[in-house]
Amino acid sequence: IGIITWIIRRLAKIKSNSSTMRFSFAAMWIVGLFCVIGLIASLRNDLSYHNVPVENTVPLSNPGIDKLELKLKKDTRYYFSNSFLHFEPFASIDEDTAFVQNVHVRVLKSENDSFHVTMLKMVNGASKAEAESRAERMEFNITQKDSALLLDRGIPISKEEKFRNQTVYVTVYVPVGKRILVRDNIGWGNDVHIELGGDINDWRWRYDDDGYNWHSNEEYVMTAEGLKPVHEEKKNDNDDDDNDEQNAP
Repeated sequence: IGIITWIIRRLAKIKSNSSTMRFSFAAMWIVGLFCVIGLIASLRNDLSYHNVPVENTVPLSNPGIDKLELKLKKDTRYYFSNSFLHFEPFASIDEDTAFVQNVHVRVLKSENDSFHVTMLKMVNGASKAEAESRAERMEFNITQKDSALLLDRGIPISKEEKFRNQTVYVTVYVPVGKRILVRDNIGWGNDVHIELGGDINDWRWRYDDDGYNWHSNEEYVMTAEGLKPVHEEKKNDNDDDDNDEQNAP
């Protein structure tokens, strides 16, 4: 700001105690304030409504397997580990498209002996119709390959679509006695969300704990009572050892 002020003074040949300079900067502050207010009002209008929550079934090529492992697709369009510029909280930026990691994974008990997967897309809009249209255009792919369930690394946000709280909810239904393993921190990424008076927060899944009692990179088995860690005994032994070390004199 100091450099810009010095340049303006030199070009306009205005002294530092000039009233013209003071009025000019006051006018710029007022214009900037109105611009911020206009931006917030515009965003609030675009975030006023959300689409109707509808779960869609994800087809599985082999739903009768004994173990399902969730992984991210290996796609260099979405991720560059050695990228010089990295803009949080986006997964990456590919040309004119950013990828946001608003992907939530729930794990629930299946009613039969097969795995089932559903996907639900949520997005805001200035009207219900606009939100529905945006939800239909959202791109997020899930495919099964052998025992792996491959998910896209992020939700694409283009300059045409813009970010309007695009979020994907994936629910995996696991049969009793079968196992699941979620890798790559899927479902526990950065939750990018703008709240400006919209009603998307009224929807129950955003804050419902049901289905989220699991940790990434830890294998679980589904029981009649719910998910249980496969290596629970080993984990408990390690916790006891840690407590003994802390209590040692």
